[in-house]
Amino acid sequence: MKANANYYFSGVKSVPGTSNFAEAEGKERIGGGLGFYGHFYLSEKVGIQTELNAHYRSGYLRTFRGYKQDSMRTISNEEITNYSTVFFEIPIYLKFRWEFTPIHKGNWKADSRLGLFVGPRLTFNAFSNSTVARATTTDSYDNVSLSIANDATSLGRVNRFFGVGASLGLDYEVWNGFLVHASYFRGFLNHFVDETGAKAFENRVEVGIGYRFR
Repeated sequence: MKANANYYFSGVKSVPGTSNFAEAEGKERIGGGLGFYGHFYLSEKVGIQTELNAHYRSGYLRTFRGYKQDSMRTISNEEITNYSTVFFEIPIYLKFRWEFTPIHKGNWKADSRLGLFVGPRLTFNAFSNSTVARATTTDSYDNVSLSIANDATSLGRVNRFFGVGASLGLDYEVWNGFLVHASYFRGFLNHFVDETGAKAFENRVEVGIGYRFR
């Protein structure tokens, strides 16, 4: 069993679309997760580790789009989307492990284990919720008007349903089944849906604790 905190530092940029100019930015808060894992030995020091993890993430996305209809009329939309997502991940790791038997004050202590794992990871977005605040500015023949709509029509799902990436990490069994772990995950697909007009790849560091049932 594992529990972890997730630190996101992915950059967000705009995706070319029908607008004449666009930009996007966003930020994700520290998230958390809980999961279970199983280890299948191929040899004494090599094995396959599979996991089923549930994660929670939240953040905001700001997009700005401009539409120049003619030389005298321009419409721009600025949207701020606050979202939260619950998603599941299935990593499949090749894991290498080494056992140590430390000595403390002249006595042998319980074995500790160091693990190094690497492999692909699949992500599935189970639930996503979002609210949108929109400001529309119209510049028509030097007359500027502003329209603001809070809680505008929600996009619903902000993050894509499916994603894939690769992960590299370490874990260390400290004592009697209790372990600490850290890993880095990099996604290969844009995790925002096309309707947001934004593009970002998973870029995440995870740290946590776990327990190995004997």
